[in-house]
Amino acid sequence: MKSNNSLDTTIERLVELMDLEVIEENIFRGESQDIGSPQVFGGQVLGQALMAATRTIEGRSVHSLHAYFLRRGDFEAPI
Repeated sequence: MKSNNSLDTTIERLVELMDLEVIEENIFRGESQDIGSPQVFGGQVLGQALMAATRTIEGRSVHSLHAYFLRRGDFEAPI
């Protein structure tokens, strides 16, 4: 099967974006992707929140996620 370099690069970047820095126990920090807008894409925030949740409690799976976006996120600030 022929590899699609653009798709491979996109997937690699997505995996990197979901790899959160551990600040201390149960506290994580993620970076934002510049999407050409001053705000953060909400799906990115949800993905990073899910990654943090899975690293917080062992032996359990996420079965539900609910979110409200009350303010826009600044992509230059850590999440």
